[in-house]
Amino acid sequence: MRTLCQHIFDLVQNSIRAKARSIKVLVEERVTENLFRIIIKDDGQGLTPDHLARVKDTFFTTRSRKVRNVGLGIPLMDATCQRSGGELNIDSRLRRGTTVTATMEYDNIDRPPLGDIIDLFASLLISTEENRVIWTLEHIYDGKK
Repeated sequence: MRTLCQHIFDLVQNSIRAKARSIKVLVEERVTENLFRIIIKDDGQGLTPDHLARVKDTFFTTRSRKVRNVGLGIPLMDATCQRSGGELNIDSRLRRGTTVTATMEYDNIDRPPLGDIIDLFASLLISTEENRVIWTLEHIYDGKK
């Protein structure tokens, strides 16, 4: 994916498929600390311990094979984080929700650009209009919201 907004959109689709009613997206840029962080937190179905252990595997998916054969959103984000001097952490509790935290070095040459965050947020709102998701969308740049 060319921008981090594309990664975020893809990961948020997981939250929507998990029947989340509340989704929080935080993009935090701490230039002086050389940190770029994305946190996506939802109150969806969560993952079983077995699924959580396998979720970074390239061709693992929790969806029916009739829908799509692969699940690449999380493995692609994991690879992006690793290339950018960071890591991807996933905390999930069955029937309680999931938190995905992606960290990267801010000045790493391999970190993709953020992309159009306003367009991302508008797309998220429009794409979930019928699902009645409560959104919290936050962008922090060196402490300024």
